[in-house]
Amino acid sequence: MNNISVIRAPNAVRGFTLIELMVTLSVAALLIGLAAPSFREIRIRNELSTYANELISSINLARSEAVRRGRPVVICPSTNSSACGGTWSEGWITFADLDGNGERNAADENERVLKAQGPVSANYSIDGEAFPDGLTYKADGSTESTGLFVICNQGRINGARAVVITPMRPRVATDADEDGVPNNDASGNITTCESGS
Repeated sequence: MNNISVIRAPNAVRGFTLIELMVTLSVAALLIGLAAPSFREIRIRNELSTYANELISSINLARSEAVRRGRPVVICPSTNSSACGGTWSEGWITFADLDGNGERNAADENERVLKAQGPVSANYSIDGEAFPDGLTYKADGSTESTGLFVICNQGRINGARAVVITPMRPRVATDADEDGVPNNDASGNITTCESGS
């Protein structure tokens, strides 16, 4: 019989060399560096959509509560979640307008706030130039106000969201020409982060 035995080197170590580890880490860093900007853009798009959806939710609440209660319901900008005032970026409230004046202040304690929304994050803005004092829905669920809310990140119109207010239902403006800018009702692009465009 042949006795053949395998002799192993006494100090054989399995693993990576320093060069292999450095190359692997360099490739990983490069891939992460390429992916990070796209993740940032995804986060911005999601936040813009969230603000548009929160605004539409509040507007739809105002509309449905006006019909349910048989009286006007208002959504207005609010800095303190209890009275109208300030800009849309600072937050807004939805309330039943018992006295029909379109306002809610400290004297209107019987006008219950149905929903309060806080301010948007830094670098984001909501412009409701067409509705500086608010938007009122009548008992039949309609509004006489029309216009746009424009929601932007750092004042950039590219990628912005717009909420279109018509006499009956709000909707998110579409980007019909797929250029990254929402279209206004005239089918032209919104040109600025101010809703008067």
